[in-house]
Amino acid sequence: MRRPAPCRRQAVVLAAMLLGLGAGAGGASGQRSASAPPPGTPPVASVSLPAGHWAWDALRRLSALGLAPEWPDRAQGFVLRSEVARVLARAAALAQEQRPELAPLARGFQRRFQAEFGTAGSDPTALPAPAGWRDLLPRRLAVGYAERRGLVRTGVGYDPDTDWVAGKPVPDTSTAFLSARWESVPDRHLALMVEPTLRSDAVELAAGEVVALLGPFGVWAGRHSARFGPGVGGGIVLSEQNTFNGVGTFLPEAIRFPWIFRGMGPIRMELFFSRAHGGDWFPDPWFGAFRGTMTPHPRLTVGLNRGTMFGGRGNVPITFRSLFRTALGLRADPVGFFDNEMVSVDVQYRPPLGALPLAVYGELGEDDASGAWHHEPGYTAGAELVA
Repeated sequence: MRRPAPCRRQAVVLAAMLLGLGAGAGGASGQRSASAPPPGTPPVASVSLPAGHWAWDALRRLSALGLAPEWPDRAQGFVLRSEVARVLARAAALAQEQRPELAPLARGFQRRFQAEFGTAGSDPTALPAPAGWRDLLPRRLAVGYAERRGLVRTGVGYDPDTDWVAGKPVPDTSTAFLSARWESVPDRHLALMVEPTLRSDAVELAAGEVVALLGPFGVWAGRHSARFGPGVGGGIVLSEQNTFNGVGTFLPEAIRFPWIFRGMGPIRMELFFSRAHGGDWFPDPWFGAFRGTMTPHPRLTVGLNRGTMFGGRGNVPITFRSLFRTALGLRADPVGFFDNEMVSVDVQYRPPLGALPLAVYGELGEDDASGAWHHEPGYTAGAELVA
């Protein structure tokens, strides 16, 4: 696929100070654990859980142990923080009832999550409280020093002998920083978060997100990090940790199709659009990504991933027709330059091995070139045995 790989920012933080100034009631580590909400409780808006957060590993571990049957997906897409809290609360309750030896582990994950985020957005049973003076204080404050060295942007192009552009080094940086995060949940259907960061050489918006729940759908706008696929290191379409400035939609809760399609089990889907920067033939294209999963059996989940680069400066104009044909997988122009995409299918399975917490997974992907499934596939496979 012809697109520039985004530069992954890495930093070594030499000194940091984290203060939960605006955590409010329940922000202390000694707080009580939130009770699991009854089934059918409507979701409460919150900001999303970023890719790479420790809670993703906790969810994967609880799922392999059979304590999170409603969380079979190992990908790190757009998920509300309040939904993660709901799963952790139910896992703690399930462990207490069926696996008492695992109850301390499940409660520990739940309490750590609630201690980090406070009640707002981490207690699935709590409704938004009236605004007060505490909302004016940052929920998190970080001070430190960061270095970034040895990064390289990957090359772009198709043919190494004709149009390949070699990778370029990213300038090393070292800077002191000060960041503060403000969060607000003014209504059970709306959540906001902003995190400006002051560096010694610039001011930037490190994170920011607006999330709204509109009936069975959710929408977001801002900066979001995601990685698709069941592998520990990510997937074929979206691997590692990628941060996007864009807009998207998602299903806050899994849905079920009626009639004969009910056998597909719980369905989850998400879609977002962003703008890429740089490139070779058509700079600054648009980028869209989709992930959908179905769980026909509590132990089996099948996912579909699709990522598409389209448009860009000097390319075929973006029209309703071109977008519609691209969505159907058809050529939007005679030559096929309008879009370039990748698609993959993944499978996740938890074998019925009693108390043995084993999970196996695999993913098969391809570029949009004809015959790539057979001649130039990309695939990952693995097994994970959690402690």
